[in-house]
Amino acid sequence: MNNNPIQPNPGPENQSNSGNMSPEPDYSQNYNPANQPPIVNQMPPQPQQTVSGYGTPQPNQYQPQPVVPKKPMDPKTKKLIIIICSVGGGLLILGLVALIILPIILRVDYEKTYDLGSITNDIRYDMQGSDSCGGVISYVSSSYQSKSSYEKYVSKCKSSMEEFKKSIEDLSGSSGVQRDADIKKEWDAFKTSYDSAFPAYGQLVDIYSDWHAFVAGWYETTSGSDWWDTMNETKVKNLTSSLTESNNSALKKYGDGYVSIRWKQISAYQAYKKAYNAYYDASYSDPNKTSLRNEMNAKSEAYSGIDQDYKDYIKDEPDIKDTKSLVGVDLDKSDQQFLTKFGNVYSQIYSKYLEQGFKDAVGL
Repeated sequence: MNNNPIQPNPGPENQSNSGNMSPEPDYSQNYNPANQPPIVNQMPPQPQQTVSGYGTPQPNQYQPQPVVPKKPMDPKTKKLIIIICSVGGGLLILGLVALIILPIILRVDYEKTYDLGSITNDIRYDMQGSDSCGGVISYVSSSYQSKSSYEKYVSKCKSSMEEFKKSIEDLSGSSGVQRDADIKKEWDAFKTSYDSAFPAYGQLVDIYSDWHAFVAGWYETTSGSDWWDTMNETKVKNLTSSLTESNNSALKKYGDGYVSIRWKQISAYQAYKKAYNAYYDASYSDPNKTSLRNEMNAKSEAYSGIDQDYKDYIKDEPDIKDTKSLVGVDLDKSDQQFLTKFGNVYSQIYSKYLEQGFKDAVGL
């Protein structure tokens, strides 16, 4: 066997120039793989891949990763996440609602406040009128004002006070009083005075009604020339009953003492007049003329003493203008004059109402 390696085919330079075909290869020689050059298995070059044609090239070959099963979420953690999401969503909704609703809620309705203030201010003027609370105060000691006329003032005054109280309650809830600083400042000053003075004012009206009934009743009774002739203790008590039955302790105390001293004075006068008439009705020749004169003089002296006691007693009558002693509040002090202070409230409300109207007109 020939161990020489296969010889390469002759190249063109070894071929004959005679034009003859190349000789046939010799297949008689055995093929020995050991004598062949090694074969290298190479992949053809692959084009680089990118995401959507841009960015950093991706690996040429996808390598699948093993699937790791997820651990189940703890129920408590899951519940906590749900709660947090729910609360967060609720807060977001509340925030949006607040942004819409709060400006509406916090807006001051000056027109509504002004309307309520105007109603209250009109009632205030009614209370101060001479046919209402103003008349009750002015004519309390007037004997010329009849009892029936005065009671009309009292009735209207009480009615106006009830209206004022209701109107104050309505106005107190208005946005102007609640949220405007200037109005609220005046309101607070008024309310301090109102809370203290208004109840006392109501008590004073009742006291004045009792006192005037006493004054007017005695004036009407004693206007005639012979009023004393038909007077008795029962009539004295009836004429003074508005004081003796009063809820005010000062008036009641004075009334009880008045009944006693007044009846003593009247009965002493009646005794004197009786002795006076007996003396002057007797003739000069009447043997009892001297004794009658002595009786008359004695009755006159007795009456004079009791009459002086009566005059001294009425000097200490209750000072009907001293509200401090009657109701415990000095209604004449400036800080207790709630009607005047409400006038300040209304002035501030009216000013703000005009100011807001101007802003609305110019689009501010």
